[in-house]
Amino acid sequence: MPPEPVSPEFLYRFRSAKALLPGNAHDGYFDELQKQSIFFASPDALNDPMEDFKDIFWRGDEIAWRNFFNHFVLCLEYIQVGSMIVGIDRIIEEGIGNHIPVFINKNDQPTPEKKELVDSILKLFNDDPTIQELIKTLGASTHKVRRNEIEWLLSLIYPHAHLCIRRIYTEKALLNQQAPSELQEFQDLSQTRLTQLSKYINAAKKHDDNLEEIFTVLLTQISSFILAHGFERSHLEFEKTYLKEIEKLIFPKWHTSCFVSQYHNPLMWSHYADAHKGVCLIFQPQQSNDGIGLPITSCTGYGGSRNNTKRSYSEHPISFHKVDYAEAFPEIDFFRSLGRTPIGTLESTWFRDDNGNRSVCAIDDSDDFRSEYWKSFYKHVCTKTSEWEYEDEYRLVLASALGLYDDPNENRALPYSFDSLAGVIWGINTEDKDKTAIMKIIKDKCDKHKRHAFKFYQAYYSHKSKQIQIVECLKPIKQM
Repeated sequence: MPPEPVSPEFLYRFRSAKALLPGNAHDGYFDELQKQSIFFASPDALNDPMEDFKDIFWRGDEIAWRNFFNHFVLCLEYIQVGSMIVGIDRIIEEGIGNHIPVFINKNDQPTPEKKELVDSILKLFNDDPTIQELIKTLGASTHKVRRNEIEWLLSLIYPHAHLCIRRIYTEKALLNQQAPSELQEFQDLSQTRLTQLSKYINAAKKHDDNLEEIFTVLLTQISSFILAHGFERSHLEFEKTYLKEIEKLIFPKWHTSCFVSQYHNPLMWSHYADAHKGVCLIFQPQQSNDGIGLPITSCTGYGGSRNNTKRSYSEHPISFHKVDYAEAFPEIDFFRSLGRTPIGTLESTWFRDDNGNRSVCAIDDSDDFRSEYWKSFYKHVCTKTSEWEYEDEYRLVLASALGLYDDPNENRALPYSFDSLAGVIWGINTEDKDKTAIMKIIKDKCDKHKRHAFKFYQAYYSHKSKQIQIVECLKPIKQM
């Protein structure tokens, strides 16, 4: 999806001197200048803790809600089976999230027997009158159910789902362990609260703002029960982890490299250029009718044989996206944003009931949907709160629906074209030894690329403008 047209002639990237120079990576030396590399960081490595925050809400018809709860049960069953095979301690040690099969298709079971087992669990779960009433109520409600509310709902549903799984496994002689008595008591309390919740939702249709408070009260009662009974749920964090993992169904993993439109702000030098001891790289983006970009050598796909898969790389422009600073994050409609989910799974697991009826939330893999989907994605990854507006940031974003950048071990320090680097600004406190080392690397690269000029600037604080200003250094690179 092309970015909104933007056209600054230059963009700036603050770096510490260490990051540009060779040395021990553990000490912060990354040799970025010699390698001509730009590092693409994951959201959790950025300095804003709200990066990648998704303001997700759930609102759908009965088909969408029933399939959502079924998906929760399917994932819980998978974890339960795993805990019986390898032990819950190992699953917790490896991370429950790494074991939750969020892309599961309920029809893709390894054997007909397992398919029958899963169908029996889902039937038992859905035959419960409390669950039926809850699904009916949610399907008729216009309330946008938020993340904390959906977590509370799943906390209430959990004991019933857990007992349904245990009951079917016990009936099939696959489990001979009796369920803890507290779990049954927990289920009774949860179902009482679910019944109350359905009534409250129906009564609160004209007073939508009260629902979050209602959810809070009911969850507090459940939490108090857990604490009072010392009930140790091996999957105490399952609901929260599940909600985090199903974000994978919406948007792909992404990584970014950050640039800004100006070099004047002293805070930027302080935060991102090692307290003015670093430098500011000047990049000249490529201009096009669609906006601006930077030629980057990155992974574009896979090649080789089935037993010897290799990544293919090529240089191509990656578009810059201007960060939007807003009072609120863009909302994401969960049921209508499942853009990473295969169409077959969407139809069988999310948007159809057992009679083949299709949900009103169903999405079609059309060009229009894909266009809006990527527009929504870039809006999500390029929105920050207004407190960060002083940065005036532009981002290069790495993302792929094919999961090309999902591997945490993949090298994300990617090469850029030397022609894109227009100059270097020394910080007020940049040490001479670092300047000399950087200038030597630049001179060698200019010789290699037959480039006859390269500009260096010195930053200084202007008492007149109360900002950082720059002056061009007198010694051009060709005289070094």
